[in-house]
Amino acid sequence: MAAPCSGYPNERSLAQGLLAADQPERERAWRCFDERCRKGLLYQAREMIARTPVLRSRTSEEDLVQGFLADKVMPNRETFFDKVARGDKQGFLSLLKKSFTNYAIDMARRREPAIVHDDPALEDDGEGRGTLWVSGIGAGEVTAEPERHYQRLLSIIHHHHASFKSPAHYLAVLLAERVRLVKVLGEAPVDLSEYGIEPMEWVEALVCWPAAVGQTGFDSCGLTLDAVWEALRPRMQRFDTPKRKELAQMLGVNANTLDQWVSRGRKVLWDGALYDEIVALAPYWFSRGTPWA
Repeated sequence: MAAPCSGYPNERSLAQGLLAADQPERERAWRCFDERCRKGLLYQAREMIARTPVLRSRTSEEDLVQGFLADKVMPNRETFFDKVARGDKQGFLSLLKKSFTNYAIDMARRREPAIVHDDPALEDDGEGRGTLWVSGIGAGEVTAEPERHYQRLLSIIHHHHASFKSPAHYLAVLLAERVRLVKVLGEAPVDLSEYGIEPMEWVEALVCWPAAVGQTGFDSCGLTLDAVWEALRPRMQRFDTPKRKELAQMLGVNANTLDQWVSRGRKVLWDGALYDEIVALAPYWFSRGTPWA
């Protein structure tokens, strides 16, 4: 198999690949882009998070980079790559870095903690009334907003499950999304149960799967999806989410194989779902195909 960057000796050829009309060509170019650029963006994200307390308390370097690529770069390929592809500019890395810095600053501004009043779980709504603040989501949206996104995500996954090359890809996407949601809830700044939300029940209701899917097994370990979840559930109730290598070992594969399952599962969604819908769901996706710290 050719190396990801085979055929892209410089930034101009890579920019041309990223803008190609041929989908397989674009996919090869994106793999090369990931190999060449992600490490630098992760380093930049690490620096931004280290000196920005709000970012440090709310996101990870992987999430920040993935959000930037999904929100800014992929929907605006021409902005980043067109002039380079035509030879009007030498390269796109400087624009990419500058845009990423602006994106991180905007993220920090949007994610600043609520102003605390008498009740630390309340913030002023501008009219003297308090509303629940949970990672920037109001009380009435604690269930509505994530539910709307996750139900749409799940409908896309289930609608395209027949397109998955391996059942493991499909199962891995579902399992990883559920683990991701548990991790997010575990980091919430308030006790959700005080507001009538039982975290594990909510997770299972949002990231649901049909009974037949739950009985589908991972060939690598002989366990069904339901069995894997039941083995994890006691830990999940303590928000003790498994590390990437640990879950891979439980499924009888190495960590890279698990990454490939989830990444290939995501590719099915990118190919089959409406592009705008996937971009809108991007903040609710796990990073690089894995939700683990």
